[in-house]
Amino acid sequence: PFQIFLRRLRAKRIFSDIEPPYTVAHQGITGFKWPEGSQVGVLLTHDVETSRGFDQIKSMLEVEREHKVESCWNFVAGKYAIPEGIIDEIRALGHEIGVHGIKHDGKLFSSYETFTVRLKEMKRFAFLNGIHGFRSPSMLYNSNMMRSLDFSWDSSMPAWDPFQPQQGGCRSYFPFMLNQNCVELPVTLWQDFTVFEELQMDYIDVWINQISYISEIGGLINVITHPDYMNRSRLRHYSELVSHIKKNCDAWITTPNVMADWVRSTLVAR
Repeated sequence: PFQIFLRRLRAKRIFSDIEPPYTVAHQGITGFKWPEGSQVGVLLTHDVETSRGFDQIKSMLEVEREHKVESCWNFVAGKYAIPEGIIDEIRALGHEIGVHGIKHDGKLFSSYETFTVRLKEMKRFAFLNGIHGFRSPSMLYNSNMMRSLDFSWDSSMPAWDPFQPQQGGCRSYFPFMLNQNCVELPVTLWQDFTVFEELQMDYIDVWINQISYISEIGGLINVITHPDYMNRSRLRHYSELVSHIKKNCDAWITTPNVMADWVRSTLVAR
C-alpha cells in the first residue's frame, strides 16, 4: 500500500505537467497504409502478472466475444503455474498467446549473461506452447540486447510513457523492424494500471484523447490491460474502450503475430 501511495503521488505530479492529447510528436513512417484501407491498426493485449490474473480471464474474454474482437494474452513463463488447458482454450477462441518474461523481477536486462540465459528459457517456453512474440516485464527494454531477439514480434517499447520505471519510449506510433526478422509493435496508450490505479481516474478520457491523435496520423493503437487488477468498474471501462474504437475508428483489429507478418511483408515490399 505504501508503494502504491508513493506511485500515485509521482504519477499525479507527472500528469499535472501534461496536456491532451497525452502524446509526443511521433517519429515513424508517413503515409502508413493498413490492410483493407483501414485508418489505424489496433492491438488489444493483456499481461497476466500474477496467478490471480487467471480469475478474470473469462470475464474479459466475454467482453471481447460481445465486441467480436481478438486479443493477445501474455504469460510469465516461470513465476506461476499456468492452469492446464487455458492456453488452448484462449487460442481456440481466436486469440494469441505471448511470453511475458520468466520471473517479472525487473532483472531481465541486468546483464548480457542474465538476458541470454532467460531468453533461452523464454524460447523454450515459446516453442512448447506455439508462441511467436514477447513483451518485457515492467516495460523494461535495452535496445542493444533486444536486437538479438528472434521472436516474430516484440511489444516492449512504449511510444511514450513517463509513468513507467523506465521513462520515455521509442517515440514511434507505428510498427518498425527491431532487427531483420522481429517487428516492434510499440505500446501507444498508457496502461490501465496508470490510468485507474495511479491516476485514480474512473473514466477513459485519457485513452480517448490518445486514440484521437493516433487516428489522425494513421498509427497503431496498442493498449495493455491487466486481468490481475480487473474489477467490475474497470471491466466496464475496458468494454467502453473497445466500443469506442469500433464505433469511432476505421480500424483493423487483429493479433500481434498477424500484424507482424503483415508489417514484415509490407516493409520488405517497400
